[in-house]
Amino acid sequence: MRVLNTVERYGAVAALFHWAIATLILVLLPLGIYMHELPQGTGSEVSQKIWLYSLHKTLGVSVFTLAVLRVIWAAFNRRPAPIHAERRVETFLAEAVHWALYGAILATPLAGWIYHAATQGFAPIWWPFSQELPFVPENDRAFAGWFKRLHAGLAITMIGLVALHVLGAFKHVLVDRDGTLARMVPGWRIGNESAARARLAAEAGHHHAPAFIVGLIVLAVAASVIAFAESAEGGRKPDEAAVAVSDSQSPDAASQGNTQSENGSMVATDAASSADAVEETSGEPGNASDASAGGAPLWAVDQQASELGITVAQNGSPTEGTFEQWNAEIRFDPEALDQSSVRVEVEVGSLSIGDVSDTAKSLLQAQEQPVAVWSADQFRQTGDNAYEAEGTLELAGQSAPLTLPFTLNIDGDTAEMQSETTIQRLDWGVGANDYPEGDTVGLDVTLRINVSATRQE
Repeated sequence: MRVLNTVERYGAVAALFHWAIATLILVLLPLGIYMHELPQGTGSEVSQKIWLYSLHKTLGVSVFTLAVLRVIWAAFNRRPAPIHAERRVETFLAEAVHWALYGAILATPLAGWIYHAATQGFAPIWWPFSQELPFVPENDRAFAGWFKRLHAGLAITMIGLVALHVLGAFKHVLVDRDGTLARMVPGWRIGNESAARARLAAEAGHHHAPAFIVGLIVLAVAASVIAFAESAEGGRKPDEAAVAVSDSQSPDAASQGNTQSENGSMVATDAASSADAVEETSGEPGNASDASAGGAPLWAVDQQASELGITVAQNGSPTEGTFEQWNAEIRFDPEALDQSSVRVEVEVGSLSIGDVSDTAKSLLQAQEQPVAVWSADQFRQTGDNAYEAEGTLELAGQSAPLTLPFTLNIDGDTAEMQSETTIQRLDWGVGANDYPEGDTVGLDVTLRINVSATRQE
């Protein structure tokens, strides 16, 4: 078998690309369906699902790489002419399916790769390079969701195209009994008649452009329709574990609370425990408690300008997340620390951290303990505009001390607070049974807090 393509048949390099990609696709398609349906209620189930997702992503990137190399190789090699060029409709349809399949082989893994890059934390690609892609926004749920649906639409379309391609190959073997399939199989003779027909078609001049255009249009339309259907059926639903922190919550906080956490991995669980701690220095006035601190003024948090964030390692990859729904009462005066107090209530089901799984509900006991509470009334100054708040965090049915260092800058009636600290999730028993070692979900959780507040009294 020659290295380069000829008019009659494909060369060794093209055949190698074809069968390598075909093998990977026949593994990836059923693997994608299987792993998507796996349960994730326990630590072992989540670990298995993460492993399979990483395998799927790594093989998908391999397919994309091979497909790009195959396209480059094809650009410098002639494509064998059709054996039955006189059957114009059949030849046109076969080539349209062929080009659509080419497009799907490139677009499907690319869409999945973009979705992965825009969604942090869940199931890394097994390679030494970055998990990110240029020009792809990180942790953008809307952007990631669009490419997730596109990836699904392309994958379903590819299943149909592969089926048509395989049926066509069998037709050539069993019905036409020609050398079409043999042209791609090393060592398989295509026969003198098939070779002669291919040479005649090449001499007559066969153009692939019309079928190429139609094939890509079919791929784009089919994948878009399926992706749209997936979006319509899988529209976001409110988290069943979500519990309103307060009936009198502000409109901004309420609108944020309607944001649903996405399904995904165990990172949500650990993130939620840490994020509860994050809440300690920020929030809204009036609803969390009736605590009063004498002369310390009440501060109202601007949640649009504030962020309660966490970072936790999943499978060794740092993953960032934020809480969407929380409520707090803050009374603070740098000149009256003994009269200052903070109480924060956090809805643990409102965590958004990449692909967040329902496993977080069970580990955080979201149904039994839907609200985590951090309260503090012991403050001390540690430097210029630097303080520490000693408090207690109640999470997942357990209580443990939590001290939060923070910096505070007050300008008139406006205050800006920043804090970053690290806590141990096992201090609250989060993941103690399923993830005690920290290899899948890190033991340390970094809290990142940026709060903007306005003096109310």
